[in-house]
Amino acid sequence: MMKIIAIMGHREEYLACEVLKGLNRMGVELIPSVPLNKFKRLVDGFNSGASNDLPVNQPNYTDDEIIEHSRDADYIFVFWNKFMSPTHEDPGGKMYLVDKINEPDKTVIIDGGEWSYSGYRTLNYPWINSKNYKKGDPWIWHYMRDRAKWYFKRETFPEDIIDNNIIPCPYPYRIEDIRENFSSLDREIDLSCMFGQSSTGFRGDINSICNAIKNNSKHPDSIFVGGIASREKYLEIICKSKMSVDSWGGGSNCTVRRSEVIINKTAIIGQKWEIVSPNDFTDGKNIISWETIEEFKEKLDYYLQNPEKVIEIGKNGYNHVLKHHTTEKRMEYIFDVIGGRLKWGID
Repeated sequence: MMKIIAIMGHREEYLACEVLKGLNRMGVELIPSVPLNKFKRLVDGFNSGASNDLPVNQPNYTDDEIIEHSRDADYIFVFWNKFMSPTHEDPGGKMYLVDKINEPDKTVIIDGGEWSYSGYRTLNYPWINSKNYKKGDPWIWHYMRDRAKWYFKRETFPEDIIDNNIIPCPYPYRIEDIRENFSSLDREIDLSCMFGQSSTGFRGDINSICNAIKNNSKHPDSIFVGGIASREKYLEIICKSKMSVDSWGGGSNCTVRRSEVIINKTAIIGQKWEIVSPNDFTDGKNIISWETIEEFKEKLDYYLQNPEKVIEIGKNGYNHVLKHHTTEKRMEYIFDVIGGRLKWGID
């Protein structure tokens, strides 16, 4: 059985949750620096109902016990989380164990961050345009980059691979988000647009466009725009939709919304990522991508008039996810990179 030390920060983080679940499903012996039941959202599986997929009954290991376990551990996994403040030097928790263990050749970083290396905006942050933040400086957690052989990052830009040997690792797509109880519902909604907040990026513009389409439609009930208080109602709307909109958040290309939509066989019409993704989607085949508001309007108009193509893209996206992007597939990817079977995380 593979043994892995899991060094945790002071709080939970989505990508960390999925990787820990994936390791546990693989049957790995996990030795966490802090009992995982201290991380409420990790234990709850980020509202996924997957708490049984996380090992939450381990002993509360002392530092000396973790260091002793590290001697025969296969790997040391270090999990990033948002720092306690922009002035802190690391994510808290027991990050100091990385230096005490001092095994860079078997250390793996899982970085789910955005905005900057600390998870906060920096004073000098570049903008792609007036609507979209790109990445702050410093962007890479260089302290840990120097202490690990493999650095997996959720938001990896092409230059990160070249300059810092960063390995792309976007969010996986969770099978727990599939709602079989809604699968028999008619896809009576042609387009849904549901953002938790619309103050960043193009989201406000997109809301306005979708509301205008709804107000001018002969069948306004076929367009859904707005927020949903209940997560189950939100997933029900997704399952009843032929197509749903995605746009970057304030500091991230990679959104959970994309995975929630595609895993339920709904076509996503989403802003094209500038980050690198292994086994990426193909526009017009298993995803609908756009880069500008004008392109969004053009593609929206085309696909609203071609619902059969939208349905096909939704099915193709789902099949693509099952082949490449579930939590289990993301774990295969991580260990293919670690094992040298896949170079730089790009095939």
